[in-house]
Amino acid sequence: MARNPVQFQKGINLNEFLPLYGTEEQCFDALYRWRWPNGFVCPNCGHDRGCQLTTHKLQQCYRCNRQTSITAGTIFEATKLPLTVWFQGIYFMTQNKKGASAMTLHRQLGISCNAAWRMRHAALQEMMERDREHVLGGFIQLDDACLGGERSGGKRGRGAPGKTPFVAAVERPEFRWVNKILGNIKNALRGTCHAVRPKYAQRYLAEFEYRFNRRFDLHDIIPRLLYVALRTPPMPERLLKLRLA
Repeated sequence: MARNPVQFQKGINLNEFLPLYGTEEQCFDALYRWRWPNGFVCPNCGHDRGCQLTTHKLQQCYRCNRQTSITAGTIFEATKLPLTVWFQGIYFMTQNKKGASAMTLHRQLGISCNAAWRMRHAALQEMMERDREHVLGGFIQLDDACLGGERSGGKRGRGAPGKTPFVAAVERPEFRWVNKILGNIKNALRGTCHAVRPKYAQRYLAEFEYRFNRRFDLHDIIPRLLYVALRTPPMPERLLKLRLA
């Protein structure tokens, strides 16, 4: 049987990733290129001339003299984590088919559980906001599933009582691809999150959607997500913890 080229694509391994984004200087330069691909533009007055100060590498506009950091007004604003840790977190969340849980980021990156949770949910928020602008078109197949709740009779799996984290609709041949995607979502949620709180369900689904739609190029998904991060407004923890509509 021929191998699926998408499933068996090379992606980017750690030995390739670290020489590209292993230092603060490399991460800063990458963010600068993605935020201002045609050169610095002042976010305050729109002037395109400025200089970089040696202190904290702030950008100062020649017209209004406003100083701007590379992370100001982005998802990274006010972060206490080094840029290298953010880049590594994005790496783990995008290169694994099932993503990476907050606990995995906590252990792999050596940061606190709270910091790992904030990083993960900030990334999920930008994934969700990025795909909100895309509207389905053409021939659309629909099926349904239930996140949480109980099966009829209060049974799960092989008759075990209690709740099931994700109940898919009965599989039908005409919905083969829809049911396959629902199965992938179930595996991702069970294998990575283990427990899904309904208030954050929209982000978890958006994470799967973002990775699935960009699964054809694992090497490019890292700079694409970081590019989006620079165009996503700051999300302090109090906003990340709000229930999503």
